[in-house]
Amino acid sequence: MELTSYDLHHWIKQNKQWLEGAKIEKIWQVNDTIIMRLYKQGEKQNLYISPSIILLSKKEVEKPLYPPSFVMRLRKFIQGRKIEGISMQELDRVVEISIKPSYKLIAEMLHTRGNILLLENNKILAVMHPKNLKDRQLKIHKDYQEMAHPHNILKTTKQDFISILREQEEEIITRKIIKSFGIPKKIVLEKEQECGIEEKQLIKQVQDKNLECLYEKLKNAYEQDLKEEINSKIEQEFFAEIEEAQKKDHEPVKTKIPSSKKQSIENAIKKLQQEIENIQKTAELISMHTAYLEELLSNPEKLKSYSLDKKNKTITLELEGKEVVLRYDLNIYQNLNLIYQRIKKYKARIQELEKKMQKIEQEQEKSNNQSNKPRVLQQQSKPKQWYEKFRWFKTTNGFLCVAAKDATTNEILIKKHMEKDDLVFHTLEPGSPFALLKNARDKAQEQDILECAQFLICYSKLWKAEVAMGEVFYVYPEQVSKEAPSGEYMGKGMFMIRGKRNILKMPLELAVAYHEGKIEVAPFVKHATNKARVAIVPGSTRGKELIKQIKEKLKNKVKKEVLEDLDEQYILAHIPYNKGHVR
Repeated sequence: MELTSYDLHHWIKQNKQWLEGAKIEKIWQVNDTIIMRLYKQGEKQNLYISPSIILLSKKEVEKPLYPPSFVMRLRKFIQGRKIEGISMQELDRVVEISIKPSYKLIAEMLHTRGNILLLENNKILAVMHPKNLKDRQLKIHKDYQEMAHPHNILKTTKQDFISILREQEEEIITRKIIKSFGIPKKIVLEKEQECGIEEKQLIKQVQDKNLECLYEKLKNAYEQDLKEEINSKIEQEFFAEIEEAQKKDHEPVKTKIPSSKKQSIENAIKKLQQEIENIQKTAELISMHTAYLEELLSNPEKLKSYSLDKKNKTITLELEGKEVVLRYDLNIYQNLNLIYQRIKKYKARIQELEKKMQKIEQEQEKSNNQSNKPRVLQQQSKPKQWYEKFRWFKTTNGFLCVAAKDATTNEILIKKHMEKDDLVFHTLEPGSPFALLKNARDKAQEQDILECAQFLICYSKLWKAEVAMGEVFYVYPEQVSKEAPSGEYMGKGMFMIRGKRNILKMPLELAVAYHEGKIEVAPFVKHATNKARVAIVPGSTRGKELIKQIKEKLKNKVKKEVLEDLDEQYILAHIPYNKGHVR
């Protein structure tokens, strides 16, 4: 379903009086549709707005459990405020809703190319689909530029109307009017017929008196009130599409919210997981720009040039093209702590929803069980752990050893994940990642420390250089700092180490071992006494040949089924630089 400019014009005329002065009580988003619950003089209605439709309805649809970021911003700025006015941009399919004191909700109703934006004093505060177009940028903090509009028939004089058409005498009149004025074809054809103009007639074949007649008819079509109630027609078609989609397919479709409670919970978990990932990316960006942000937050003059929300004490800015919101009354580390608290809260919410899901599945199993065979419930996939974005393994005594992959992940690992009870590992040679042995301070045994040290040095540049031995040291978190000595600069992924270093000399050696029912690539020192293992040292053998040699060495140490199910991609992905030598 897609509304024309004619439909929109008359819909606004018919609903303008009720909308103006209505209070926005609540806002939701379902796919590309915004739902605003409005209240006025004891009556409540839902305003549905999408890039295709706009309608008022008392009908309810199932709301999502968790709102996306776009609707969160709408709630922040306009929820609880009153609608001041509603209009169209030059009779084009662009609706403007003015909201007190100085906001505008813009709905560019161009179907697949449409968009919804929130402005304040013409500055974009929120946009459903950020776009970088040839002639305008639809992004947060940018000035909003209207699209090019056709001529407005209500603002065009009769003489100008004729002049515009006469510019291209060889064109078919119907096509020219649709293109120049944006009037729907159905209306144009109807009014042409009333004025004695044929559908495919060229402009040069039409006399001025017929064009004058057509001008009056088209203008009156917009000026006169329609007897037909546009909103009822839109409402009927909109909800009919939803019902039809539900009949065809039990899965949710673009225009409807999932009908079952189970589906809603699944969607909520998915959105929470996506939000956690999004927040983690934000935290990583903040961690990478701490010096710049710390300086910004401590300088009131610089803050004035950014978008400030004094009520909530927040500043909104962009880092590497991503919008970041910070509390300007807190330092950067306090801001990061707030972010981590949000992640913790969302993870707890996921656990609650998973319990609800399990309860629903158990109830379904009980009600649908028509045989003696117990139904196997599908387990909900667990959210990815933070350390899975790094290199990691569990030591013999169960301590988590996590190593960075490059300068960027070095920065994130140390700034975001280093805690006071960790041990911090690094090599004496440059080109090494950092590693953390989590919660190991005064708890880890020598075996755990050796395993983490060997793990780290195997993933340093020494492996690429095919060096047999290397030196690793470990220190405590308070010895690690980003503060460089006077006159020096600490680059990305670099940190200053102060105080005593505990140095270990370690061989570069990994093991491909069968451990606890599965194949694992881990430091050799962890599997030194495990007979079902193969040692890998630096070397030049790559890919299939390396896998072939590993299988050959393992064939007398593990069962045949283990070799048949061997995940070759996993092994190659965990061997540094995808090359080595089987020893």
